[in-house]
Amino acid sequence: MCTSIRFTDNSGHMYLGRNLDWSFDYGQQVRVMPRGFHIPYSFIDDATAAHAVIGMCIDYKNYPMFFDCGNDAGLAVAGLNFPGYAEYAKGPVDGKTNIAAYEFPLWVAATFSTVDEVEAALRDTVIVAKSAGEGLGVSLLHWIIGDSQRSIVVEMMADGLHVYDDPVDTLANQPTFPWHMENLRTYITATSDFPQTATWRGAELKPMARVPACAVFRVTAIRRAVL
Repeated sequence: MCTSIRFTDNSGHMYLGRNLDWSFDYGQQVRVMPRGFHIPYSFIDDATAAHAVIGMCIDYKNYPMFFDCGNDAGLAVAGLNFPGYAEYAKGPVDGKTNIAAYEFPLWVAATFSTVDEVEAALRDTVIVAKSAGEGLGVSLLHWIIGDSQRSIVVEMMADGLHVYDDPVDTLANQPTFPWHMENLRTYITATSDFPQTATWRGAELKPMARVPACAVFRVTAIRRAVL
């Protein structure tokens, strides 16, 4: 299942990666968008990209609808599945910065340099349920956004936009980020060291993995948080 992780190396370089776990192809491709690229937005004024961006996207009428992407300032964003929880605004909200759901990754990467900048902008932002074109749906997602210092999680739900600090630098599919953080308490005795063989009564049990190998959303997040 889709899971994302952020980390830095000893030189302070940031890496944000994710898997796109689907059994079929969307026609996605790697796209490099140069600085200065003209970006048409649905509800805010069109803009030119302040940053060059590279990522995996569906190219729709020369508009890069990114699944995940990073920019030349070292800021990256990835969207993961969030059905059953995501609920966007049905239309633009007066007095807010209104961003269509499909625009969100590009808006983040093309506009901002740091997580701090994104977090400040999100205080007045609404994500709107608008598709990119006729016959296209609206993906129900939540997002992880990271730089070399930290990461945050963004979830738009029925009660508004939620922005969470992400101390474990990982995100999986639904449920909500607070649920995943609470669930980690079940695994506080887990370790990144390989476990030793155990003896239960007369049975010698050899370890299979550090934490359970499973495709369930909650376990994929746990494995990355522990490792």
